[in-house]
Amino acid sequence: MSIKIGNSRLLELIPTGRDNARTAQEISDVLGWGRRDFTKEVEKLRCKGVAVCACAGGYFLAETTEELENYCKRFRKRLSETSKTLLALENHSKNKNTVEQDGIQGCV
Repeated sequence: MSIKIGNSRLLELIPTGRDNARTAQEISDVLGWGRRDFTKEVEKLRCKGVAVCACAGGYFLAETTEELENYCKRFRKRLSETSKTLLALENHSKNKNTVEQDGIQGCV
C-alpha cells in the first residue's frame, strides 16, 4: 500500500538540486495551471514533508541538507519580516493614528 504525497505530475516536474531549478511559470505552463494553483499545490507538498525549495532561479527539491537548511533560513527571515508587518498593521488598526512621512502614510 502506498501513501499518496500529492500531485505526482508536479513532483515529476520539480527538479532536484538548486542548480536545476525551474520557474513556477515553466512548471505551470506544462501543467496548464495558473500561478495561484501552482503555489497552493507546492504548499500542500511542503505540508506533507516534501522538501520543495525556491530560489531566484525557481523551484527545486532539496538535494542536500545544506540546500534545505539554506532555504529554511531564508523562509524564516521572510516569516519574521511578514510578522513585523502584520504587527504594525494591527497596531495601526488599533490606534487609528497615522503620520505623514516622506509623502507616505505610515503607522505610529
